[in-house]
Amino acid sequence: MLLWTRGARKRRRARNFPPDLQEGVQKRKGHARDPFFVFSGGFCSPAFPRRDLPGFSFGTASQLCQGGVLESDGRTRDRIIIPVVFWLLVAGTTRLSEVRKFLSTFGSVFRGVAMTISVEELCMVLEERNGFPLNDRQREVVAHGSGPLLVVAGPGTGKTETLVARCLKLLCCDRVDPRAIIVTTFTEKAARNLEQRIAGHMTSLQERFPCLSDININRLRIGTLHSLANDILQEYRYLPYRNVRLLDEVEARMFIRRHIAYEVRTNWHEIISHFSYLLGHTAGGFSLWDVVRMLEKLFNWIVEYRVDLHRLQGAPEGAYRQLAEAYSFYRDRLEEQGCCDFAHLQQLFLEFLDSPQGQLFLGGNSQTGDPPIACVLVDEYQDTNPIQEEIYFRLASAEPHNLTVVGDDDQAIYRFRGSTVECMVRFSQRCENRWNVRPHEVRLQENYRSDQRIVEWYGWYIQSFNLMQQQGVRLWKPMMVSRQGIRGSYPALGFLEGRNINDLAQQFATFVRSLRDQGTIEDYSQCVLLLRSTKEASRAAGPFVSALRDEGIPVYNPRSKAYSKQPEVREVLGVLVTILNPDGTDLPDHVRDWIQEASRVIDAYPDLRGYVERSRERIRSAEGGEILAEDFLEVVYRILSFPPFLGYRQDPVRDYRLSKLTRLFESFGSICGRRLERDRSQPSVSGSWLRSFCEVLGGYFETYGVDDDEDEEVVCPRGSFPVMTIHQAKGLEFDFVFVGRLGSACAPRGEHRLEAEMAQFRREPPMFAFRPEELALQDDVRLYYVAYSRAKYALILLVTKDQLRRSASETVSFGGEGGVGMRRRFQKL
Repeated sequence: MLLWTRGARKRRRARNFPPDLQEGVQKRKGHARDPFFVFSGGFCSPAFPRRDLPGFSFGTASQLCQGGVLESDGRTRDRIIIPVVFWLLVAGTTRLSEVRKFLSTFGSVFRGVAMTISVEELCMVLEERNGFPLNDRQREVVAHGSGPLLVVAGPGTGKTETLVARCLKLLCCDRVDPRAIIVTTFTEKAARNLEQRIAGHMTSLQERFPCLSDININRLRIGTLHSLANDILQEYRYLPYRNVRLLDEVEARMFIRRHIAYEVRTNWHEIISHFSYLLGHTAGGFSLWDVVRMLEKLFNWIVEYRVDLHRLQGAPEGAYRQLAEAYSFYRDRLEEQGCCDFAHLQQLFLEFLDSPQGQLFLGGNSQTGDPPIACVLVDEYQDTNPIQEEIYFRLASAEPHNLTVVGDDDQAIYRFRGSTVECMVRFSQRCENRWNVRPHEVRLQENYRSDQRIVEWYGWYIQSFNLMQQQGVRLWKPMMVSRQGIRGSYPALGFLEGRNINDLAQQFATFVRSLRDQGTIEDYSQCVLLLRSTKEASRAAGPFVSALRDEGIPVYNPRSKAYSKQPEVREVLGVLVTILNPDGTDLPDHVRDWIQEASRVIDAYPDLRGYVERSRERIRSAEGGEILAEDFLEVVYRILSFPPFLGYRQDPVRDYRLSKLTRLFESFGSICGRRLERDRSQPSVSGSWLRSFCEVLGGYFETYGVDDDEDEEVVCPRGSFPVMTIHQAKGLEFDFVFVGRLGSACAPRGEHRLEAEMAQFRREPPMFAFRPEELALQDDVRLYYVAYSRAKYALILLVTKDQLRRSASETVSFGGEGGVGMRRRFQKL
């Protein structure tokens, strides 16, 4: 064993080094990390300064790895220098090839020592692969060391790629165990996108630097918070979550409809009268599905906003006390039925983190080899809610609190789903209060999407309202700058003006057609029409969609809520009911409509007609109480095996719809039962089951509407013109963006009144309180901000003469100066 130590002995050893290295040793004299060397077949640390010797440039880890040397898993790249120095002393060589040969021969010396790359090398590979450089702010995010980090990223600033680069830095430069990193985002699609980007970049990095080949990104925990919570609770076999069925959104609604809604309407009617504003109309004439919609919002709000139940139970108002009782009843029914909804999944996960098993998860599990949780990265942080915020802070509770959150408070548009922008606005203050640490803040301000004129417009737009400048509404940020490089004298900001909505729709369709005919666009999918609602009704998308179709332009509108109106869906529903209720008695009107449409199909296809007749006869001849089928889906699949449904499978759109219908049947069966029994008093299946099918499933269609399934890999099929909600378009970009249905008044909705009213019962009240009218204005401004920031080359507003005359006090659509101010900034087309 050879040992270098401090003092005279170290200086004597240094005399034997080449001159440049002696200088390096002398410069480090007195340094807290004086060089020492231990060689006993094991470990070497720390490194000498990397200085060039005559005829030899000290190899970095990446250089040596390129020669196939040192594919191991250690901590710092500089640890390679000491073995190089030892080789120089022992063998007297300065050739890099011989150094590599030495390292390869004595590779066992370095086992357990992981090699890293520098941040510069990481960024170099990413930039080569992406074809564009990272800007200074993005590099600042990537290179950030330890501690909390807040990244405020406006539209088109490359926040997703920056988050990916940050994660790769932790893996490749800091060598954090992948299992110690948690990455969450808002949707499953976004999670898959993150995972694919990380995997693609890691492949390139490992090809360039073989020393990184031991990094297994499959060990990363990436997903939505719900999916990660579900996986972790199952992985640790958390007792309250064992043998529990996780209900999706449809199943949760059907569960409330079956087990809770009737009880509430009968025994806790004060809830309905007090919170009727959640449905947009006054009490009276509520259906059970109306009650379901109300209870779903209330129960989710109680969990996600962390309401103190004891305070709610002690409130003087009867409606609040009844709400506490109804919620407790709902929670007990979930437990009895072995079910859990998404809101309570978060609550269970938070409780898990405080349990001994949770502490094992956070602090490291020696039995499974899982390391402690070291880093948490959260995308779309503006769309979190208070319970999610608490979960993230618990996950990053260990020092130095490596919690990175990325988002844009100006794009927080999901309050109606339970999220609140306050989590992002108060993040820095929360870190100080909770950990006594001020997070590092980085603001990405360079836009790589839009024409500079568009960027200036929506930047001015959101700042033109006095309310948006008040404390607690939004974070400070500089004006954004376009780096897109788009140049041209074309009108980037324009508007079409019609006498009325039908005239406007016709102008719009003609303009779109001209873009294609003149070669301005190659395909209609380069454009988009953004609306608050895409229902094909006269007050929503109807006039625009009709005008496009009249011009021969195919329309792609998957969120029109018209799924249950599609012929193939109604035909399957009608054939099924025709079989199960041969006499056709006691059926709601919408179910009779199904049967009427199905009758034409049954008459037209002999094979299907034969199966229907045999099945009906089988039911008529069965004994009362006799089991006809263990699962009604057996009947559904038999129906789908006959023409015309068999032929529908060749059409991708119809195939998607029928696949979705079977999933809806599955959800219904899991809540209301699958078994078909012969009714004891009439020639049909059980009357109670049949009523549930018609009222629960049929009522769901009528109350909520259902959207078509979308291909998550395709924004819009080529050749079609997309019509989207503004929420649907978030995260997307289009060459030409049309925004319609402008000029509407800003009025508080149910979620705004609920948030203002129930704030008194939260365990942690909001730092800043706003009236419902203020919350509504903030949300509308942010919604249009998202719409306007989707455009790359041109933003075109669709307005009628009447809408254009409205002031800022009447509508927020046109900015703080109303329609007059918008007209000055936009060119009439």
